[in-house]
Amino acid sequence: MPAQTTRPGVHPAALTFAGVVLTTIVVLSFLPSTVVEPGKWNLGHAPAYAALVASMIFALAKAQRTPAVVILIGLAASLLGGTIEFLQPLVGRSTSLADFGYNVLGIVTSLAIFASYARVTGYTGWRRT
Repeated sequence: MPAQTTRPGVHPAALTFAGVVLTTIVVLSFLPSTVVEPGKWNLGHAPAYAALVASMIFALAKAQRTPAVVILIGLAASLLGGTIEFLQPLVGRSTSLADFGYNVLGIVTSLAIFASYARVTGYTGWRRT
């Protein structure tokens, strides 16, 4: 009988953290402006999206962290941020291009840190796609 091979899975702690960060982003983004003071949370956008992207990258097994997948995670996070900004007027908040810019700043920062980590450590988890 041939040996069964198991596909490398995700790292549960990082996946759980990604879920918590995602839930926090969505909940805080859709609180009405009467609850969240406008402009008060601008500095929170970049760290929140950086944490989301980093936790999603590290939730993947090393063999799954291809450059294409890492970039796709960044694009998906950008799409999430843009969609949230577009939908915020539905709860009495305004769409903010600056907030979207802070989101992208956090995403790009996280991707740059991961790329630097990969380069400095000689990370060998990349595989051809």
